[in-house]
Amino acid sequence: MATERANDLHAFKSFVDQQLANEPVPTVHEVIARWNCETQSDEERVPAGEAARESLADTEKVVAELRKKFGLTSDARTLQSNPKEWAKRLHALVDSQPIRPNNMDDSRESIYAGRGE
Repeated sequence: MATERANDLHAFKSFVDQQLANEPVPTVHEVIARWNCETQSDEERVPAGEAARESLADTEKVVAELRKKFGLTSDARTLQSNPKEWAKRLHALVDSQPIRPNNMDDSRESIYAGRGE
């Protein structure tokens, strides 16, 4: 089924029309990736699934290393479930930043100075 459908231009057009009906409209690369995934045979899907699991495991390792390096103890989901803790950490981050004086003069005179007006 997958091979016949993959080579069927009418099926592909119908698939593209379905994708364009969705919001947000996907990119060409996303549509082609979805088409390839949908038209794969079961034998082709197994290695792709294994590769995705390996990639996810690698990503989780990188995130764990970054957490350790920067001393981050809780993940975003934990903070989303506790808005007060999130606000407390956000205020702590803002307070830890140096105060930078704002001496910007955005008046009309300073913007157009020296232009012969």
